[in-house]
Amino acid sequence: MASEVIENHERQFTGTFAHRKLHDLVESGELPATAAWLVMVIDSLSKTDRGCFASNAYLGKKIHKSESRIKVYLAQLEKSNLLISKWSGDERQLWIDWNGRSSSNKFTFHYKC
Repeated sequence: MASEVIENHERQFTGTFAHRKLHDLVESGELPATAAWLVMVIDSLSKTDRGCFASNAYLGKKIHKSESRIKVYLAQLEKSNLLISKWSGDERQLWIDWNGRSSSNKFTFHYKC
């Protein structure tokens, strides 16, 4: 039996902020509220140049959803131009792009607060 990998990620924030764009996407029905919560979790873990490198399992535990549901949400977020996803070796890096530029410059831009 494979041993479970223990992940520990430090949030770099003093509270949770829901951007206006996030409110608009939820209120219009384009994004489920749980996916919006995932955005805030990813954003709180992506304040360094490394971005958010948490696994789907870790993210799922944070919002009480399965890994497969996290995959669905991540795809929705990319489609909504909120999420930038990049692979660096065998590590996935995620950033939230509040400016919606991810579709035109997906792998080189990330928003910093």
